[in-house]
Amino acid sequence: MNNRKKVFVLTRYSVLSKDAARSWKIGQNSLEEYERVLFNNDRLDLHQNFFENLTLPALAKSISGSKLDIHHLIFISTKLPSPYKNKIYKTVSGLEYSSIYELSPDDKTLSSIEKIVGDMLVDEEDGAVYATVRLDDDDALHPSFFKNLEVYVNDSYTNMGVSFSRGYSGVYDGEKFSSFHKMNSINNAQGQAFISKVDKSKTLRTVYGLKVAHSRLHWVCPVIVDGSKDMYIRTVHQHGDFYSKEYKDKMSSNDSVDREIVFSSFELNTAKFM
Repeated sequence: MNNRKKVFVLTRYSVLSKDAARSWKIGQNSLEEYERVLFNNDRLDLHQNFFENLTLPALAKSISGSKLDIHHLIFISTKLPSPYKNKIYKTVSGLEYSSIYELSPDDKTLSSIEKIVGDMLVDEEDGAVYATVRLDDDDALHPSFFKNLEVYVNDSYTNMGVSFSRGYSGVYDGEKFSSFHKMNSINNAQGQAFISKVDKSKTLRTVYGLKVAHSRLHWVCPVIVDGSKDMYIRTVHQHGDFYSKEYKDKMSSNDSVDREIVFSSFELNTAKFM
């Protein structure tokens, strides 16, 4: 029997969702415009590159060094264009901890995520502690991320959020990371976690189902802020949901960090992003 505590890493990969559309800048107009922007080839090419060469390699290194029972759940749209859908299935094939779930535009995104996580916890006893973790498809977690999260996945921290506030923003110019900068942001999305306990008499809770934006997590639960180490890379690029020149300038105004230091710390292949 596997007695390791379960952690579910949740990635929404270009999900077209009617009910969650207004959660993203690109979904705040018509559904047709939302779909057009979401499935723009340039955007999909860029996100595919980040996911394949940044997000997944960093995640694999972090999982390999952890004692937790980690499952990476990737949610994609049923309407994701076939070449990109085929590519993501091929990319994660052979990764025993990764699973892909297709959601239609009419599916309730958050309740669908909760049901899938709940199904994976069905054999757990009441009181079993688990965690859910956000991971966007264009960001990266540090190889020691889960070692650092592990201390919080216990009874003492149930119904609490965890925010690893310190990391790096990487400004991407379309061909390479032109610069990296120090970042320290409480309730940032990168690796934000929620510690939960199985209670079969109540609705299951996940980090995506707390009814607030990630930046307001402290409105609904206590949040542990751990800024002791650099735990993430947050990419800044023109196809990011909240990208603007002002946001890029704001990120670029923080102290710069040599690219090689970041790549070395995250054990990434620099050739993919130089």
